Amino acid sequence: MLGEFAVGKTSLTRRYVLNSFSPDYQATLGVSLYKATANLQRGEEVALVLWDVEGGEYRASALDRYVPGASGAFLVSDVTRPKSVEALSFFAERFQSLSPGCPMVFAANKVDLAHQEETVNLARDIAKTFDASLMETSAADGTAVPEAFSSLANEIYLRAEG
Repeated sequence: MLGEFAVGKTSLTRRYVLNSFSPDYQATLGVSLYKATANLQRGEEVALVLWDVEGGEYRASALDRYVPGASGAFLVSDVTRPKSVEALSFFAERFQSLSPGCPMVFAANKVDLAHQEETVNLARDIAKTFDASLMETSAADGTAVPEAFSSLANEIYLRAEG
């Protein structure tokens, strides 16, 4: 889970793993680990270990510590904050340099607050640049959360087999 501070990385993870949401913001320090399962398109269930890495471009040292060896990345932005969308390129480039060839799924999060077509389109364009998909998500109401995590799990397993 990569992205700027307060884009909803922890909230998306908690919505997926625990099916819960809290509007209270609490910054992640370092990394938080979660275990979950995902259903693959071919009907199998797989185990996931999700690393929720603290946000912010200036925390590149955290990325350097926690990203190598990752099988995939979930890159999150907040549709109400264009700067968080613009930062997706930084996180994607950093991830690719640390875990080359691994899949990424981008999330334009907080679509329940205000659907910002411009920021969603910018996020979609950035995702296309990295040959990745974009999911429009909301941790608050659960919009596309299971689908987004399943999408990443499927990408990881498809690339592992290919």
